[in-house]
Amino acid sequence: DPRLPDLGKRLYFPCHATIVNPLSSIEDYDRHRIILGVGDGSRDIPLGKGFILEHNFNELNAIDWKKGCYIGQELIARTHYRGEIHKRLLPVKIQGPSVPYG
Repeated sequence: DPRLPDLGKRLYFPCHATIVNPLSSIEDYDRHRIILGVGDGSRDIPLGKGFILEHNFNELNAIDWKKGCYIGQELIARTHYRGEIHKRLLPVKIQGPSVPYG
C-alpha cells in the first residue's frame, strides 16, 4: 500500500474471483488501519465536511507539493505552510478494561 509502509500489501482481484485462503479479513484490515490512524474514504471522512489535511492525506503520500495545479491547491498549500490545521484524525489508545471490537 503506497500510503504507508506499515499498512502492508493489498491485492486486487476481479469481483468474480474466488479467494480460497485470504490473508486477512476486511475486519482485520479495518482494525489495522484504524490503529495506524488511516481513514477509509467516505466511511471515516464525512463527504463535503472534511478537509484532506485533517485526515492525514499529506502524511499518506496523497499530496504532491511539487505538482502543478489541482483543485483546492491554494487552500491546501496555504494551510499546510502556515501550519493552521485545527483538527486531525489520530489513533487513540485507551488503557483499562478491554471492550470487544465491532
